[in-house]
Amino acid sequence: MKETVMKIYYLMPGRYSTQYCNNKKTYLSRFLSPGSEITVAVTGHTMAESLTSATDLALIAPETVKAVINAEQSGFDGVILGAT
Repeated sequence: MKETVMKIYYLMPGRYSTQYCNNKKTYLSRFLSPGSEITVAVTGHTMAESLTSATDLALIAPETVKAVINAEQSGFDGVILGAT
């Protein structure tokens, strides 16, 4: 049985298709160390239409913090906040 060394949570704020998330996971997996795993997730919604200003980032902060806390409680070792 393969032992997982590190679990990484890649979080993208907003709405992205399952196909896009799968493609992102495939791309990111190329850079993982052996035994590491990555999960790609989205916040699912955002109050900001696009992330182009400090105000937009402030609007997504609460849901992002909740997702990061959830990832920690689920056993992830690290979180990467991705824009796309």
